[in-house]
Parts: sequence; structure tokens; C-alpha cells
Amino acid sequence: MDIPERTGETAYRYSQVAEAYIDMFGAPEQAEDQDRELIAQWAAQIHGPVLDAGCG
Repeated sequence: MDIPERTGETAYRYSQVAEAYIDMFGAPEQAEDQDRELIAQWAAQIHGPVLDAGCG
């Protein structure tokens, strides 16, 4: 399996559970304005790739 195949497989697996996560934890758009602003300020300081290592 080459890199694009693995990337596609990962995206596919995430998409299978995304709706369940949204049901449990809510969508980003449902976050409090203050929380979204804090995340936006942090993200504005990032330059380059970011690794989302997950939480589970």
C-alpha cells in the first residue's frame, strides 16, 4: 500500500466515525465564540505543517 492509498484509507476511516463524534461532542460551529477565538488566535501563530495526533 503506498502513501496515497494509506492517506485515503485514513480519511475513509475517520469519515466513518465523524458523525458519531459530532453527535457526542458537537460540531466546531457549536463551540462557544470565546473558545473559537482562542483556537483562531493559536492557529494564526502556526507556520508549517501540524500533526493532529488524535485524542483517542
